[in-house]
Amino acid sequence: EVSIEEFAGDLAVVALRLCDNDERGRLRAHFRVLAFYDVTDVATPVLLSTWSSGTRTQGANSVSVVQRADGILLVATTIRQSLLHTDEVLGDVRFIDATNPTSPVELADWDNRSDGRPVEGEHDEEELHAHSVILSSDGLSAWVSHWDAGTILLDLEDPATPTFAGAIGFLPDGEGNRHSSVVDEERALLIVNEEDFYPSDDDGHTVGWGKQHIYDVSDPTEPIEIAEFATSKSTDAGELGFDGIYSVHDTVLDGSVAISSWYSDGIRIVDLSDPEQPIEIGSFVPPRSRDPVDYWVAPNGATAFPMVWGVDVLNDLIFVSDMNSGLWIVQLDEETPTEDEPGPAPG
Repeated sequence: EVSIEEFAGDLAVVALRLCDNDERGRLRAHFRVLAFYDVTDVATPVLLSTWSSGTRTQGANSVSVVQRADGILLVATTIRQSLLHTDEVLGDVRFIDATNPTSPVELADWDNRSDGRPVEGEHDEEELHAHSVILSSDGLSAWVSHWDAGTILLDLEDPATPTFAGAIGFLPDGEGNRHSSVVDEERALLIVNEEDFYPSDDDGHTVGWGKQHIYDVSDPTEPIEIAEFATSKSTDAGELGFDGIYSVHDTVLDGSVAISSWYSDGIRIVDLSDPEQPIEIGSFVPPRSRDPVDYWVAPNGATAFPMVWGVDVLNDLIFVSDMNSGLWIVQLDEETPTEDEPGPAPG
């Protein structure tokens, strides 16, 4: 809900990205933009405007929106591999002034490879892209998940001139896989998710499907890692799973509880009352289902498994989007048990 001179009501900003990301697909005149909708009457959304990420780009991968104290309605978005696809003209991270949502204006583009710190060691340029971005609640800073370049803090005091303020998680000779993050500003905690689709150590890949890293960001320019969390099937500390994709994807916070989509491990509900000792207190794993477009295949060749992509919370309900089996609505219960196997097939 926003209230600005040009608009008052409920505004939705929708990120649209191409599925076909090869050069031929990106050259087509597809709809790959941010779309701004007036959803004050949610039953009849009204398209106010669109913003284009540029030709040859694949469109927006993530979006974060904040109304700042100075009145600017700031939108941050990531355009994966924009720097490479535009011959280093436009960076992967974009900042947009949507104070007038009928006419959004791009303020700046930023990319660690062109504007940030040098990256040491040998890395594939494809693995240094910006994957997602989240704005602070005041819109004065942003955390960017810059994949193998780590999680990067930007100073946005002047949103037209983003500046590098710090980074964590860069590994000179290894994977970073920094996919997404979420911040508990009240307790100064940053939760960073690694996404890894290669669980073996072939071709130099790290063993396992990745972890969650929990940082104390009391001083956001000097984060301190205080804990890690992973499921038993996502690391070689347990029984590494090969009959699905056991990587973490996204996280939402509900008070001191972190609820994460963990692909074939469903959703994982973790108590962070003591952030140095994360404790799993519940989970929900949808039934094994075949990918309707035959894209996902597990390392052992399996083609039917849960693939929980997204998670959100409203009151005591958790909305779980499984790419293979559809949308599930789960009631959050203090007595929800932890389960490690997919549930029964529906009906």
